[in-house]
Amino acid sequence: MEVSESNVPVEPEKWQNDFLSILMLTLGPLLWLLLVTQLRFSVGWLAFVCQAQIGFYLWLTVLAYGHKRAAQWTWWGVGITALLSLWSLIVALF
Repeated sequence: MEVSESNVPVEPEKWQNDFLSILMLTLGPLLWLLLVTQLRFSVGWLAFVCQAQIGFYLWLTVLAYGHKRAAQWTWWGVGITALLSLWSLIVALF
């Protein structure tokens, strides 16, 4: 990781090299996958409820530390989790 003139770490140029961004993106879908595999598919909609709250507080924390790219990818992860959870909710209702 490069360091700027003021000794503050600089984010990697590509998001593929930024571990924190990848973690924020995959956290919600992994939570959904854990619920679906450990319980049952129709319970997967609960992942969105959890991820929305977890994602909001992680977003605040990541922004406080100055990782704007990771904050953006946090919301992409919440969006992916919302789509997966919607799929589980449709299966649970019908």
